[in-house]
Amino acid sequence: MTPLERAFEQWDLLLEVTRLRKEELTRERGGSKGPLVVGEEAQELFSKAACVLGRVLDRECPLPKMVFYPAISQLKGRFRRLSLGLGASLMGISGLVVYMVSVGQLSVTEGYYCALPILFVLPFPWSLYRRMGEYMDRGSYYLQEERTVVIYDLPRGRFLSYCAHELAFHLLMVEGPSWEFYGWGWARGVQRLVSEKLGEGALAASLELMVGELRVALGWLSREGGKPLPSWVKRLPSPYHKPWWSAFWSGQKEITYSLLGRALSTAHFQLLEAQDGPGVYKDYLDKRVDERWLFVSSDPREWLETGD
Repeated sequence: MTPLERAFEQWDLLLEVTRLRKEELTRERGGSKGPLVVGEEAQELFSKAACVLGRVLDRECPLPKMVFYPAISQLKGRFRRLSLGLGASLMGISGLVVYMVSVGQLSVTEGYYCALPILFVLPFPWSLYRRMGEYMDRGSYYLQEERTVVIYDLPRGRFLSYCAHELAFHLLMVEGPSWEFYGWGWARGVQRLVSEKLGEGALAASLELMVGELRVALGWLSREGGKPLPSWVKRLPSPYHKPWWSAFWSGQKEITYSLLGRALSTAHFQLLEAQDGPGVYKDYLDKRVDERWLFVSSDPREWLETGD
């Protein structure tokens, strides 16, 4: 039986799991907003997430080094200054246009055409800040060689959720059976469980990424297997289907393969959890999960390379 045939045996269950996660996200939506984490608060929340992770997996979670980078606060300050400078310049130009119209050096129509570009340029800094802010709002990653978590000054709920994800990766690197491929889905599932315990909007941030990855997995499986994709799946909220994602990552083959690998891995562990319960994450860490690879037997990026 091919990997796709094994996947389609679980197609209906995967759709049901995705629907449940989407309903959870709808209930939690908006909870991940709030003020940015600052200063010593970052280390306190990092330690809190580690404690909850330890309780969820029934083991002590060793704390890796954390590098806290206030990138979003710095970005906001820079764009505020840019907006003020640009706004002052455009107001000066607008005043000059109004003056020239009033003294008859420009007709009203000419003044209108001079002012029109200003109306388009004026909101540019805010629009650019918003797009870059959305991109940086996904800002956390794990440095494998240094065993270090790097995380930005995110809103409190999102910060807690991302701490849970990177701590799960760290734990998998320290004592897990493997972090490659299936580790992605394992960490995403653990992130959701820990975020649920943490509260403070952390669950919404976790579900946003999980639902987006499930949408990617369902879309790819639908295309490969000729399975019709329900319309509600196409409308699922997803950070991977937004303009900022396309602007930064479109055309980068390795990024696309990496996303597909994460998506199928997430789908795999969500199916395992649906069948065996949340204990499957602890079992995987204890190397007690059997070889029921419901989705794939190897990294799906290899399928894309070979065309199999």
